[in-house]
Amino acid sequence: MSWRDAAEWASYMFKNINSSIPMPLYGFSLWGIAYLVSKGIRIESIAEFGSVVREKFILGLDDIEMDYSADLARRLADVFKDATVVPAKGINGGISALTGLSGRDGTNRRLNSGIG
Repeated sequence: MSWRDAAEWASYMFKNINSSIPMPLYGFSLWGIAYLVSKGIRIESIAEFGSVVREKFILGLDDIEMDYSADLARRLADVFKDATVVPAKGINGGISALTGLSGRDGTNRRLNSGIG
């Protein structure tokens, strides 16, 4: 099988397999989905997001230029309009805990970049 055959089969499968939802790779890995659920995003909302994006993805497989940004933005906003999200917290509860600039004793440290 050549790469062209493989690309055609991939396109065919995305267009014709309707029992699963292809998810974008960025932010929707197994760990990414688990993180979103742990922050309060319902799995049904994630699936609905995938369904909305799938429609646009399938249209893009045929290289048809379309302006559907307003419709897409509205539909995606509808998917997450009722979401109650738990905010992320650092180890000590603050942003400095995430950046590593505050010591365990509460003192601030300077970030040494090693430049100049």
